[in-house]
Amino acid sequence: MRLLDRASRPHNAGMRRFLPAFVLLAVSGCGPSSGGSSGAAIPFDQLAAEYARVFCGKAFVCCDAGELQGIGTEAMCRTVVATEIMGDLTGDQTGIAAGTTIYDGSKARACFDIITAMPCSEWGADENLRQVPECWQIFRGTVAPGGACSRSDECMDGTCPPSVSGGTCVARAKLGESCASNTCRPELICDQDSSGLPTTCAVPRANGMACVADLQCASRNCVGAPTMSSDPPGACGAPDMCNGV
Repeated sequence: MRLLDRASRPHNAGMRRFLPAFVLLAVSGCGPSSGGSSGAAIPFDQLAAEYARVFCGKAFVCCDAGELQGIGTEAMCRTVVATEIMGDLTGDQTGIAAGTTIYDGSKARACFDIITAMPCSEWGADENLRQVPECWQIFRGTVAPGGACSRSDECMDGTCPPSVSGGTCVARAKLGESCASNTCRPELICDQDSSGLPTTCAVPRANGMACVADLQCASRNCVGAPTMSSDPPGACGAPDMCNGV
């Protein structure tokens, strides 16, 4: 499966920040990509370029030729990724200036360093970065639930559902709470029943555990996932994409 194909799969819809056309890639155990420095906080104005460096460096180490089809060279990848992210960061820049969003460059550096050091066999194009808590903390909102918002990064542990009259921050659902009409906390997944309907927020399942859909697995790969509700469940397995083999 190619990266561009995977981007259209249902469980990729939550990756708002990083790319509508590409899938987030993690990094192989070959050390940091060339360029950039480890340890120093990343200034906000360098976030897009640094993410593109790590993302594309990881892709061209972990993914095979078929998976990279349509992406071009690593340099082209960096240009496209950085441009996409810069466009989306405009709203965050506004929020930072207004005090509704806090950017943490140290968390950004920690996030990218962890991704860079992650083996391809574990990364598997984890576009939601669920495996790296530091990545969820790059932006923090200051608006409490019920407060006015224009984007989710402004919300304190919540989301900003769009509204004609302006958004209002809504707290994310916690472990065991319903996600039928809400978004789970970033470390959780919205579990579903055998018919594919959302149920409650749950911890992603480890390899070997029963599953009915990719999104239930920490690896994002449910081997033998049923195609009909009457089929037996599959089992979570190692990532099947951009895994270095």
